[in-house]
Amino acid sequence: MTTDGYLSEYTARGFSREEAEAWFRAWFKGPAARLWCDAGFEPEEAHVWGEALFDPQEAKPWREALMPLVVDKAVREHAEWGQWRAACGAAAHWRDAGFSPEEAVPWQTVGFGPHDAKIAARFRATGLGPEDAQAGRSSRMADSDVTEG
Repeated sequence: MTTDGYLSEYTARGFSREEAEAWFRAWFKGPAARLWCDAGFEPEEAHVWGEALFDPQEAKPWREALMPLVVDKAVREHAEWGQWRAACGAAAHWRDAGFSPEEAVPWQTVGFGPHDAKIAARFRATGLGPEDAQAGRSSRMADSDVTEG
């Protein structure tokens, strides 16, 4: 099949030739490209989220919830690929620990990072909220510093 033949799968779904080539390079077929595009993703970003086994509708709320929390201004401005990986990695940790985007944000905000998601899940299972869990965690760390130091 010629390049034009491949691209017709995209152009038939409303992509320009340039957009079609970008989605093709990111390894998306026309139907999947349209789903990711309609969810607001660029090809390279969609590729990162897709590699982590997110579909567009699942990835979108995670990206919106976690991007501001896991990516500082410098990364947002200068390293898009890094920001996508950071947000996607964080989302995968929280999702795998049983959190929704809305549930993960308060925990992340008080200092539980993505690698703490399973710990946060254990706190949550005992009925503790993010603030109480963080306070308890902080006091235990302070106690261990006193006894070890």
